[in-house]
Amino acid sequence: MGNSSPAFQFYPGDWLRSLRVTMMTHEEQGIYMRLLCYCWLNGSIPKNTKQLKSLVGGRCKQQSIEKVKEMFTQDPSHTESLVHDRLESERIKQADFRVKRSKAGKKSAERFKRMNNTCSTSEQQADNSSSSSSDRNGVVENGNYKPVKELNQ
Repeated sequence: MGNSSPAFQFYPGDWLRSLRVTMMTHEEQGIYMRLLCYCWLNGSIPKNTKQLKSLVGGRCKQQSIEKVKEMFTQDPSHTESLVHDRLESERIKQADFRVKRSKAGKKSAERFKRMNNTCSTSEQQADNSSSSSSDRNGVVENGNYKPVKELNQ
C-alpha cells in the first residue's frame, strides 16, 4: 500500500511532549523518525528486526530497534508488517481533505460553466439586437463600441 501523498504532518509539540519519545536515546529517536518516513511512503514497515536494522542503516543496536518497534502496531492486513496508528490517522485525514477539495473544485467548475453559459447567451442576445447604449466616452451600436470622438467627427 503505497501513498499518493509525499508528506505527512509533523507536530513538533507532540514529539517533544511525548514521554515515550523523551525516554528514547538519540539513536532510538533517529531510528523512529526514519521508520516513520519509511512507513509513510510504503504503508507499513517489516516486522522482522533484521530487515528493520537493514532499513535504518545496520550499525544501530538491535535493542534500539526492538524499543522503537513498540511504537508500531500489527498491520491488520499483513501479518509480517507493522503500521503506525498516528500515521494512519494522518493518511485518512489527507484522503478526506483531497476528496473535499475535489468536490469543491468540481462544484466551482460547474458554477463557472453555468455562469459562462449565461454570459454567452446574454452577449449573443445583445449582439443580435439593434439597440444601442452609451456612456460618457462612447456608444455601443449593434454590438460595436464607438468612442464619442468618432461620433462627433
